[in-house]
Amino acid sequence: MLLLEINELSEDMTSHTAHQRFLLTQLDELQSRFGEAWTECIEMEKASSDQDKEILGGISKVQRDTKERSETLNGISTHLKNELETLTGFVENVSNRRPKDTRQSKRRSMAPPSDSRIVQTPAILRKRRNSGPSVVNPVGTF
Repeated sequence: MLLLEINELSEDMTSHTAHQRFLLTQLDELQSRFGEAWTECIEMEKASSDQDKEILGGISKVQRDTKERSETLNGISTHLKNELETLTGFVENVSNRRPKDTRQSKRRSMAPPSDSRIVQTPAILRKRRNSGPSVVNPVGTF
């Protein structure tokens, strides 16, 4: 009976050793596949990170360009406002220097009152000037 048990144990050991080798082979194969998948995953993350860096660089460039353009437009706007104020001052200065009791000043007073909020362009001023009463010059005078 003891011999029978020894034989059973010996068979079990042989079976277990074979099963252990099979499991170790499977473990090695799984470790190898895991290592390959891990390497592929790391490479994909690196590629994705590189793409993200390029996209962020592009977004940053667009933001810088937009800020520069905004600053340029603000500068142009400020410059145009200053020019408009200068021209307004010039026109007011010229109108203040005009003699008060002339045919021109009387003609000006007949013009309809203008709204100070409306900007009158040179074309509008020419049209208004040309639509006034016509002055007939004697022949030979200008």
